[in-house]
Amino acid sequence: MNLETIQKIISLLFSVGLIVAGVGYAYGQFKKGGRTVDSDNQKAQDGALKTNTETLELLTKNIEALQQSKVSQDKQIESLRTEIQELKKSIEEKDKKLTEYISIMQGKDPKLEQAAIAMITFISKSELFMDGINRKVEEMLSNTNKLVGAMQHTVIK
Repeated sequence: MNLETIQKIISLLFSVGLIVAGVGYAYGQFKKGGRTVDSDNQKAQDGALKTNTETLELLTKNIEALQQSKVSQDKQIESLRTEIQELKKSIEEKDKKLTEYISIMQGKDPKLEQAAIAMITFISKSELFMDGINRKVEEMLSNTNKLVGAMQHTVIK
């Protein structure tokens, strides 16, 4: 055997080895590739599930915080409503006093007006009473005059 034939045999064996190795490698990659895709899908699904779970937990915490904030704000609103009612009452009282002071400054003292009304009422009632007394006195005087006239008439005869 000469050197050239040995080279051709070695070259042929090397080529066949490379082809077998290439086919084996390709076959292995093909088999492994399917599992890798499944594994990658599983990893992606696991990652998505983990992300969704974390998002859900975060949203749940946010909802709880918002609910607590709402309760706190509701208490603040109620407190402010109460304060507003108290301020309205205070303003109404001050408006009444201001109106009264303005009336006093203008010479229209409400107490003085009430006293004047009471006096007018008393006078009008007294007037009726006095008219009644006046009629009774006039009637008595008339009766007295008649009696005196009758007595004079009796004495003169």
